[in-house]
Amino acid sequence: GYSWKDAVKICFAEKFGLTSQLQSDILSYEGNWVKEERMVSPSIPGITTVYLTHEVRINVEQPGLVQNNVLGLPLMKNFATTRRGSSKTEHWTWCLSGTESTVEEVCSQVLHEYNINALELDAR
Repeated sequence: GYSWKDAVKICFAEKFGLTSQLQSDILSYEGNWVKEERMVSPSIPGITTVYLTHEVRINVEQPGLVQNNVLGLPLMKNFATTRRGSSKTEHWTWCLSGTESTVEEVCSQVLHEYNINALELDAR
């Protein structure tokens, strides 16, 4: 198995095309933790589901070193990626250190990125 730092480095190379050297130049790793959430399964009533999320806090120390708007840098803009051999696009957004996006903010961002006017949606 990989350490969490090695797993992040591999992920950033594969998802974002960031070389190991560029990652070393611009990123610093603040910490990692596992978050556990228990809730009733949304698809199977009466079953408790456990979600484990491994979270990592990474600081971008040198955003100006990144060229061609990779990761929305250097201006910290929202960006999108498409995996090789896939048509699925993933949308990413930056948030300030110590903040978390609410469900409403994430939904609003997705609607905006797909040019959907929330006022036109049926509230049912």
